Amino acid sequence: MNHGRRPRVAFLRGSYINAFESQYLELLLDEFDVTAIHAGYRRFDVEAIELPRRRVRGLDYLDGLVPRDVFGTRLPNPLKRLGFEEVMLGLRGALSDFDLVHTAETSFHFSWQAATLADELGFGLVTTQCEIVPHWHQGRRGLARRAAFVRERTDVFHARSERARRALVTEGVDPGRIHVVGHGVDLERFHPGEPDLELRRRAGVEDGAFVVLFVGRLVWTKGIFALADAAALLLRDRAFRALRPVFMMVGGGSERARLERRVERLGLGAHFRLLGERPYDEIPDLHRLADLFVLPSIPSRTILEQFGIALVEAMATGTPVISTHCGAIDEVVGEAGVLVQPNDALRLAEVIGDLATGPARRVELGRAGLERARSRFSRERIAEGLATIYRAALARRA
Repeated sequence: MNHGRRPRVAFLRGSYINAFESQYLELLLDEFDVTAIHAGYRRFDVEAIELPRRRVRGLDYLDGLVPRDVFGTRLPNPLKRLGFEEVMLGLRGALSDFDLVHTAETSFHFSWQAATLADELGFGLVTTQCEIVPHWHQGRRGLARRAAFVRERTDVFHARSERARRALVTEGVDPGRIHVVGHGVDLERFHPGEPDLELRRRAGVEDGAFVVLFVGRLVWTKGIFALADAAALLLRDRAFRALRPVFMMVGGGSERARLERRVERLGLGAHFRLLGERPYDEIPDLHRLADLFVLPSIPSRTILEQFGIALVEAMATGTPVISTHCGAIDEVVGEAGVLVQPNDALRLAEVIGDLATGPARRVELGRAGLERARSRFSRERIAEGLATIYRAALARRA
């Protein structure tokens, strides 16, 4: 490593490059020369990203030539089914001048690609672990073998939660190579404030309506159908109906069409607003429109909620949160929200109803969430944790 300059760091994120992760790295540019390396095909809005970026080709959906969605239906990714998700082309050349490569997930193909190049090109390797289900890829021999190689070759692991750390330990990783650094938010953007009345109008929400907000992917594991069923139960109650409730759903996903059919079948059309994917710059104002935030995540055999960034965003705006005992949510929310069992529409309806008709309790939870977000989840705190990881990896490599 050249000690006369900032260490050069490649943030390898493929098609998953996003503003909510890059915001931490933007704060490190005085100490590290960070470049995001990504595919042409991208899953998230990248307009708010201020990091230097370098594009390489990727194979997923032929680097964007094949659409992900057709008439609202998500097309399957055949590479993922074959265990080759996130193949990136030209990485040897793209990574040749970096001191450190920060890649995402042991199971991603480009993480394996980076691991195979580390000794040849002489860079240190940091791998982020969000997955909290140990050995989830068991039975997929090629994928499991590549993930094991990444675990062996990584210099320092960045675990997004304590659950992720324990998953790595269960898979045989030395705990001394793991640092736990979660997610955070920009508290200058995510803060309590008056609602944007123009945004409320564009969202189709009348003044005075009680707003229950969901932000996330429209897929079964996010509990969207349990939320619709809970809404149907709630709207049988006269006191809840008197609040003129609106369930505002922000996000896209493969099961949007099914959710629309469920909402129609339950007769909930007047109370649901499916807003689709929104620019990241708009998310703070959407939270400030809400009276309650609900993330009713549900586990599957191989998937548990890895963190729940939207929960931190809601807490930072002073919005009371309801979620479930799923994955890392318990350690994110702590005592600052109400958690119920997953996939339990009845209990979910009960707690939404209790908080909707209990303003004092909403104020109490909103204050507790705000304090927790400010003390634990500022982006500056997360950035310093990542800086510590980078320093450790560079020292280990040296």
